[in-house]
Amino acid sequence: MIIGIILRNFKTYKNINYIPLSNGESFSGLIGANGIGKSSILEALDCFFNNRSWNINVNRSSSGDESCYIVPIFCITKNKFKATELKEKAESYSNLIWGLMSSSLTPNLINTNYKEYIEQIKINLPKNIAQESHYLLPLGEINKDHRTTHSIFKGETFLNPLELSVEMLQEQKYEYVTQHTLIPLKDYIKRTYNYIYIPKDIEPERITRFETLEIQTLLGEKLENIIANFISQKQIQDISAGLKRFITTLSESLPSYNFRAASSYQPNLKASVIYSLIIRDFFSVRELHKEGVGSSEKDLSIKLLSSGEKQQAILSLVHNIVANYREDSSSLILAIDEPESSLHISACYEQFEKLYQISCKCSQVLFSSHWYGFIPSMTSGNIVNIIFHGDKHQSYIFDIAKYREEIKIQEREHRSTFHRGLPLDIMLKSSNDFIQSILSSIIADDPYNWLICEGSSEQLYFNYYFSNEVKSNKLRIVPVGGAGEIKKIYNHLAISYDELKEKINGTVVLLMDTDEQIVEFETKEYSKLHCYRIVNTNKSGNKSTNLVQVSSNPKSPRTEIEDVLNGLIFNETLKKFKNEYPDLLDFVQDDTKEEVPSYFAMDLSPSQNEKLTLFFDKRPDNKVRFAQKYIDNATMLEITIPEWISTIKAKFK
Repeated sequence: MIIGIILRNFKTYKNINYIPLSNGESFSGLIGANGIGKSSILEALDCFFNNRSWNINVNRSSSGDESCYIVPIFCITKNKFKATELKEKAESYSNLIWGLMSSSLTPNLINTNYKEYIEQIKINLPKNIAQESHYLLPLGEINKDHRTTHSIFKGETFLNPLELSVEMLQEQKYEYVTQHTLIPLKDYIKRTYNYIYIPKDIEPERITRFETLEIQTLLGEKLENIIANFISQKQIQDISAGLKRFITTLSESLPSYNFRAASSYQPNLKASVIYSLIIRDFFSVRELHKEGVGSSEKDLSIKLLSSGEKQQAILSLVHNIVANYREDSSSLILAIDEPESSLHISACYEQFEKLYQISCKCSQVLFSSHWYGFIPSMTSGNIVNIIFHGDKHQSYIFDIAKYREEIKIQEREHRSTFHRGLPLDIMLKSSNDFIQSILSSIIADDPYNWLICEGSSEQLYFNYYFSNEVKSNKLRIVPVGGAGEIKKIYNHLAISYDELKEKINGTVVLLMDTDEQIVEFETKEYSKLHCYRIVNTNKSGNKSTNLVQVSSNPKSPRTEIEDVLNGLIFNETLKKFKNEYPDLLDFVQDDTKEEVPSYFAMDLSPSQNEKLTLFFDKRPDNKVRFAQKYIDNATMLEITIPEWISTIKAKFK
């Protein structure tokens, strides 16, 4: 994973700039004004990985060192570092970087320029990484006078810990370290990771034709493996031997002439070359088409599609390959410029949902965007806001799961430092973009349906319960991070509903928990817009979960998604965590529970309820882990769908 990048004098970036790219999540969006330098970051990484030509800043300082840097900061889990012969070098270099971040960086210890971005790396370091478990490897290149060297670290701070010979001059030490440590590590990184960059203005054929470098890189060795099943290495050797015999015979019949290679070595056919020729010849006459709607509609070549449709086609192809054909995507880094470009706003969410799904399978997804609707609608990831202030770029990274709180904190800190606020419209624009996307999609002739819930664990359960609706009814299930967001979205939709009700074809259902402190607001029962609370009730011995209006009674007991699950499956799932949390789950027995809502089936005492709450709160991902195991159990046992789920299903018919 790339957690940040140092750019100097590259495109819009003048002098030294550190841009954080990840807080440990694989889904990273770059946002900011037009021309701020979002695409420059993705292009710089393309230069580093794929040896593209460098676009150097023409306005760089005319005095002093005018070199251009591209230095990605790699964070690699030690047990995933496969090059055993380089582990010692990686350990040594990584320890040096970790050491710099824990040292007091005085001017006599490290160059002032380097001090600034070492401190930036330290400030933006993901919280879940540590020196014991992760290598931290800044590995980049410097372009100066058309010469490329390696690394950005010079001086005694860098060289002394490596214990080189005291007789070596500093430049000799640096050259030794460059050749024996930095270049091998950099080459390993570039061999290991596949970086695919899709600029906004890319020719669709470059990313949709199977003979191109991008698509072959995306596929890995899949196509070559398919061909190898039909043409073996032995057959290619036999073909090569037969052709050599033919050439020899022909040469012998020519007086004073013969056919031979320029050198004394007469090479055989290479399997990789043969496979490549077959791939190129077979796929060069085949291009991606969009299927026509209905029997009278013709399929359309991607060349004839609109710009927005081309964007959809490209991402659909990439998503399908990563999801279904690429055996291992852990080394894939996908970068895409403005995936929403030229798309109607109603289609934006689906585009970003595909990107998010890709990020769950590969090493990292980096993208630039002007559509902020992905921020409240994705469950995890980070956003990097780039601004230009005080004649320099400044970058701020926020966690999507808690971006509102982090933005407020950063705004206060920036205001106290610079006596002015950040030019941030993220909170307002993200909500507006997302709501506009919903509205546009439900008035379409072929509309989307939406189920808006509070958190990511709810999304997992609902993906399971509503799998048919997702496939056949264009249902989108989106967690938005709490009851307050549900209220905001409902109120915005309700304002527009009366004006648009004659045009609305899709349905929106918003669903809230019944919390101890209920977020109350008035709701109406529209035909295509619904907002409910889930609450458990026990009337005359009928233990059930009901959907009620937000402001109506009952308002107790407190009811979350974990309280309304199938009691039998809930108990069986808890058993799977008992060994991990023996003290917190000591109340879980081996008996079988009823298939009633889990709140009633477990029938816990206040102290047991407190332990169960502590179990779910022990790790940030415990609710998600539990949901995944619950769904596995439910799938095997084919449980009955709860009545309240059936009620919601009926809304989408």
